[in-house]
Amino acid sequence: TITNNDLPANITLFKNVINDNGRNVQPTAFKLRIDGGLVQHNTSEEVTSNAPHAINEDGHPQYSFVSMVGTSSYGKSCPAVLGGTITLDEGETILCTITNDDKPK
Repeated sequence: TITNNDLPANITLFKNVINDNGRNVQPTAFKLRIDGGLVQHNTSEEVTSNAPHAINEDGHPQYSFVSMVGTSSYGKSCPAVLGGTITLDEGETILCTITNDDKPK
């Protein structure tokens, strides 16, 4: 008997914070989410293949969302907006960098 099993897809969320207006908030101040569940900054999370997964964050009142960028191992792009979804194939991986910039004081 030969048994094959598909590999899970993996999503990594990386938080980039621009502190150019006098604030000093670190990436850990933002709660990152996949499908509503909390995930750690810069940690790969297994997700179900061939199903849409929502990528989001709990924002910070003194910061504005700038962008979410990244490309998967098969050439797919991260959602352009918070709350957007991505569907990955078996074994596919993606690193999405979410950038926020501090608002002027």
